[in-house]
Amino acid sequence: MTFVLSRALRINWVDLPLRWLVWLPLMPIAVGAVGLAGYLAAQDRLGVTAIASIGVSLGSAIALTGWLSNLANRQLAAARQQSANLHQVLLKAVPDLIIRMHRDGTYLDFHVADDFVTLLTPDSVGKNIADLVPKEVAQKTLKAAQQALATGTLQVYESPFWVGEKFLWEEIRIAPLTADEVMIVVRDLSQRLQIETALRQSETSLREAQRIAQVGSWELDLQTSTVTWSEEMFRIFGLDANQAEPSYDNIMAMIPLADREHLKSLVERAIADGTPYSFEHRIQRPDGTQRYLVSRGEIVEPEHQQGLKLCGTALDITDRKRAEMALQESETRFRQLAETVQEGFFVFETATAQYSYLNPAILNLTGMPQGPLPAELAHARGMAHWLNHIHPEDRDRVEAQLQDESRGAPFDAEYRFLHPDGRLLWLRSKAFPLVDETGKTVRIVGTVENITDRKRLEASLRSQAAEERLLTTITQKIRQPLDLDELLATTVSAIQQTFQADRALIVRLQAGTGQIIKAAVEPAYPVTEMDWSTIQCPLERYAPDGQGQARIVPSVATSDQADPWVDCLPTMGATSQIVAPIVQLLGTPAQHEVWGLLIVQTCARDRQWQASEVNLLERLSTQLAIAIDQASLFQQLQSQLAERQQAELALQESETRFAEIAQTLNQVSYVISVPSAEYLYISPSYERLWGYSCESLYQDRKSWLDKIHPQDLDYVLDGLTQLLEGTQKRLQYRIFAANGDIRWIESDSLIVRDEQGDALRIVGIADDITDRKRLEQALRDNEELFRRAFDDAPIGISLISPEGRYLRVNKCYCDLLEYSQAELMQMQFQEITHPDDLAADLAALQQLNQGEIQTFQLEKRYITKSGIVIPVFLYASSVRDAEGTPLYSVGHVQDIREQLEVDRMKDEFVSIVSHELRTPITSIEGSLTLLGSGVYDTRPQKAKAMLDIAIKNSNRLVRLVDDILSLERLESGKVELLMEPCQVDDLQQQAIDSVSAIADRAAVTLRMTPCSATLYAAPDALLQTLTNLLSNAIKFSNPRQMVWLEAQIWSPSAPAPQRLAERFSSSPAAPDQFVLFSVKDQGRGIPADKLENIFDQFQQVDVSDARQKGGTGLGLAICERIVQQHGGDIWVESQLGQGSTFYFTVPLWQVGDRETAQESQFND
Repeated sequence: MTFVLSRALRINWVDLPLRWLVWLPLMPIAVGAVGLAGYLAAQDRLGVTAIASIGVSLGSAIALTGWLSNLANRQLAAARQQSANLHQVLLKAVPDLIIRMHRDGTYLDFHVADDFVTLLTPDSVGKNIADLVPKEVAQKTLKAAQQALATGTLQVYESPFWVGEKFLWEEIRIAPLTADEVMIVVRDLSQRLQIETALRQSETSLREAQRIAQVGSWELDLQTSTVTWSEEMFRIFGLDANQAEPSYDNIMAMIPLADREHLKSLVERAIADGTPYSFEHRIQRPDGTQRYLVSRGEIVEPEHQQGLKLCGTALDITDRKRAEMALQESETRFRQLAETVQEGFFVFETATAQYSYLNPAILNLTGMPQGPLPAELAHARGMAHWLNHIHPEDRDRVEAQLQDESRGAPFDAEYRFLHPDGRLLWLRSKAFPLVDETGKTVRIVGTVENITDRKRLEASLRSQAAEERLLTTITQKIRQPLDLDELLATTVSAIQQTFQADRALIVRLQAGTGQIIKAAVEPAYPVTEMDWSTIQCPLERYAPDGQGQARIVPSVATSDQADPWVDCLPTMGATSQIVAPIVQLLGTPAQHEVWGLLIVQTCARDRQWQASEVNLLERLSTQLAIAIDQASLFQQLQSQLAERQQAELALQESETRFAEIAQTLNQVSYVISVPSAEYLYISPSYERLWGYSCESLYQDRKSWLDKIHPQDLDYVLDGLTQLLEGTQKRLQYRIFAANGDIRWIESDSLIVRDEQGDALRIVGIADDITDRKRLEQALRDNEELFRRAFDDAPIGISLISPEGRYLRVNKCYCDLLEYSQAELMQMQFQEITHPDDLAADLAALQQLNQGEIQTFQLEKRYITKSGIVIPVFLYASSVRDAEGTPLYSVGHVQDIREQLEVDRMKDEFVSIVSHELRTPITSIEGSLTLLGSGVYDTRPQKAKAMLDIAIKNSNRLVRLVDDILSLERLESGKVELLMEPCQVDDLQQQAIDSVSAIADRAAVTLRMTPCSATLYAAPDALLQTLTNLLSNAIKFSNPRQMVWLEAQIWSPSAPAPQRLAERFSSSPAAPDQFVLFSVKDQGRGIPADKLENIFDQFQQVDVSDARQKGGTGLGLAICERIVQQHGGDIWVESQLGQGSTFYFTVPLWQVGDRETAQESQFND
């Protein structure tokens, strides 16, 4: 169908059988405006979409192409009139946003559906898209519009878009209208996107649900007998899903015969009359395992298809069946367990308010009727029986907890229960509510425990605790009085009140009879006057085993005890009593005495005495016996007090005699009164020794403290405090004598105490020990001097017993042998002496011990803890007592490894120098001898060669002597380097020039990296260093290898070798910058063990180098001395087979800076 409008447009329609196309004019045609186009969808579509484009695609199936061409003027007027009538209706039906936009992004016109969510407002016309939508959306839209205008094709894309907080997924279609205008159609695809996502999720969920639920679906085509299975069916039957479905007969063959026939009959019935079926059966998988299924099926007649199908599902219930069987076994075991335990167990159903299970134990605990109950007694299976028998005082509390339980809280309560048989039980119930998925309690499971015994035990423990507190209180009252009469009165009064008895009596037993000596009674029941002497009380009756047990009479009327104190109860007017013996121990339980009886009586009525009361009275009688002993002891002490007073008088007489003796001693004796802190006596020697009068001390008791040295005052006061507390202490401290001298005294004091232990006097003696202290200090000084000389000696020193065991060693000795002092103290010197040297060492020690020699010295070898053999020089001497018996020997041990190494180096040097001197001298001598003999008089060329040889060897001899002399001058400090400004690159070039001839002969290439810097240094010395290093590099390089000379300025902020960084950080006067020189070769390299001592004198990597390569081993030592005198550092880094790099640094000092640094180094 083709429509012709004022503008020729071709519209492509897709998917819908019927479309209405309407041109909606917005502006007059005369000004060249265009309108909006829309279409009305057919009835099979839910949405209406407006499209205006060149080649706009709406859908995905059928395309209907219409061409819009110019209508004739007559037709145009009719079409406009018709469209004018319809466009309002159609625009309202369009759900999309349609925009006419200029190529620069200006909105010319737009139409938006009522329910379309957009940011546009009527004021948006004439505005630019960049001002209306986010930047990235505007850029993308403009880019697509430019593409549509440039190519004339429809641009379609989808994009997310936020309008406020609402997220939209939109489809944007952009089509060219004119050369500068495009039409934009925006469709909201959010709902479609959600539907597609939901559909994909639904399909995935269906497959996953079948897998999780173990449900497979199937179809049986009754016409073709073709079976169609879902993927889960293969898994259920244990078959490969990649293979074809099995036939109907093969499926039936996998079902056991007993189930197969029944299932076939259900299938045949379903086919015959359409009856659906559901059947539980087993299958036998190919791997031999058996599964349980529930198969369901029914007849289905598909639409638009011919024939019937039998469709159904297969549910794998194997896990459920196994769980059911396991549950049955578990329930059987549970019932066996629940019916044998002593703890009650119940299950209560909240829906019926009835117990669904009660084990025998809970029926016995609660007295609930057992067995089947008639309907009228059904309440007995609910909570009524249990609640009605809870003790009334506990019922409200239990019901409150039940209310909490109904809200989901656990139940745990202890309460008293009135059993139907009359017993009072303590029960503990614990219950746990079980809730459904909504949180509603559907079942309560709990236990009931009989805790009666535990409660009784707790009550007994509380009662015992109360009795202990009561016993303690009464005991304190009993033991406070020391007077016996007051003690007994307090006792009977406290017991009568405690037991709430009518009488409390204490009977004194003596000579087989008893007498009441103290009583506490109620006024209504006084003690009856009677003849107590007639009452015979054998002592062994009350404490036969020394323990003493109470005798109880609950009722006089019914008592049949044969006891005098029972027979007399009617006469005394008592109805019941407890009698506890008061037993005094005389040493052991077999040695005891019944001092008396403690009796508690009631007179108004009989009384059933509790076991706790009996026990309390027995324990009180024991405490009373102890208190009686204390009172008796107090009376004895009182009688002894008078005797002690007489003894004091005798003591005073003794002190008088003591004073007479003290006056004759050369020590100061003193007596001080503790209560008054006054001196009672001070011997006359106080004046003689220290120049102070005794009278001054009597008058001012504190004057002695003023004479004590301030540094010792706290020490003396602390000692005095300890003395008063009972610790006897000898004090040594300083005082100032009258002449101002500092004197040392030693005082020894003791305390004289009275009968109560209170301090009465301090008696002591003070001795002047100044001379002794001086001798002790001199001895300590000598010992300290010896210790320092011994411990800090730079050589190893040891003290060895005559048997060879170490008695003492110093730190240097331990460091040398790698043993600790404690380890050497357990050893003998023989254990660390080299076996080859032991005989000579032992022989010399024997001579020393026997007095044949006073000292000996020898070279020997020790073996350290790590097994290293160390050569040492030993000098030993013997120390003897006054009788000449050897006490120990002193050994001085010096490590001579360095000395031996120096000797070896000197020998090697002499050998090298001798060879080096001999070689040129021999050449010189030979050449001159030949020349002198006239052999070459006629052969001038040969004579000249001989002369060159002599000159060359003379130069070699001179260089050797110069090296030796240079090293000696550098080490001795006789040579002072003349510092001057010099250019680094000039030094480098001169060094290269000086060795270039040697490099050419060795076929070695030289490379230099110059450095433009000015050094304040000795140029000749630095040139000698560079020349030596370059010569060595060339000497140890192979032909066609390279040697590099580099120099660079280094500062703390620049990367540098670790050695340089460490030196810079550790130097207190380091300059701000260095010049770092390096000479690198590709030679054979230096072994790691040679890197540390390569700069030592006479050192070479290989001794043979001196002969093969030339040199004396002094060149690097000279280099090191020169660099050090410049304040720099020199080192080497090397790897065997890869070559070596020698580094040295020279500080970039200014003239004043270098002088400051040299002064700092000198001060350090």
